[in-house]
Amino acid sequence: MERSKFARFQKTHMTDLTNRSVNEVNGFIQLYTPLLEYAGIKHNNDVPILAITFDVSIKYIKEKYDDLSKDWKSWSVFVVKKKYFDSKIKTEEDIRQTIDDFVEFWKSEYKNYCDDTVAATEYDRDRGFVYGFLNKNR
Repeated sequence: MERSKFARFQKTHMTDLTNRSVNEVNGFIQLYTPLLEYAGIKHNNDVPILAITFDVSIKYIKEKYDDLSKDWKSWSVFVVKKKYFDSKIKTEEDIRQTIDDFVEFWKSEYKNYCDDTVAATEYDRDRGFVYGFLNKNR
């Protein structure tokens, strides 16, 4: 089996996002390694925070927005990741608020957006909508 480049994280790299133990963070890193690798992380310092961020996001979406399709659940996590890289995510509450804001925006604006937009694919249409949300909140 191929070893992940995020296999273990040292104690000196703990985060301020939460007061999670090193073992918890390493568990999140192991659990979300495919997502972390897909996210294109360029600095290992981002790994523990994003692992925690993904865990909080996924659990919150499952708890509060389980009726969303898998695509929109994924887009919600993507929005949180982008906000993290824009230095807008500092606490777990920021994660939850970002998801709430995005889902509310989706519920109120998506139908109008689809009516007014011509896109080659569903992915292109949805990606444009997500970036519209991200740019609206800069």
